[in-house]
Amino acid sequence: MTTHNHQGYTFGWIVAASNLITTTDPALINDWGNVFGFWGSIVATTINGWSLVVGISAAAVRPWSWYVVILSPVLFAIFTGFYVTAIAPNWNARIFAGVLFPIGSAICFVYFYKRRALFGAQSRWSWLERSCPKLVGPDTLSTERVPGFRGLSSVRQGLFIAVVAIAILMRLFHS
Repeated sequence: MTTHNHQGYTFGWIVAASNLITTTDPALINDWGNVFGFWGSIVATTINGWSLVVGISAAAVRPWSWYVVILSPVLFAIFTGFYVTAIAPNWNARIFAGVLFPIGSAICFVYFYKRRALFGAQSRWSWLERSCPKLVGPDTLSTERVPGFRGLSSVRQGLFIAVVAIAILMRLFHS
């Protein structure tokens, strides 16, 4: 691991907030329950639960949470396959999901893999780092900053909580 200047985490905060907000999507459960019955509600509830886990993990920035945010794009890719083959209502939705979802998953994977030192994760995939050094390396860490929610100032912590809470309230009262 090499020490360089601070590695930004703006996209990580966006992932954390958007997943925490997605957790409270009642329309997802209702829509999937109406279309696919009991099992649709189970799948939608699982998606909401996983969004909560990913949101907390992205905000925590701990070694255990790195494994969650790295696993998430893989699970999302599996879900995309399920959506495209069993759920998508038409070809436009299949093409949209089949193209954009894998791109989004790849971006998330690369972003979080490159920040493994920030999370304090010990695992490395040498073959991946040799194959794509520009995408997944180098391993950087800022020694002067505490990662994650704890490392934010109290103002930024309050702002993050306020943004998530307001978005959740808007979603709940708008649906």
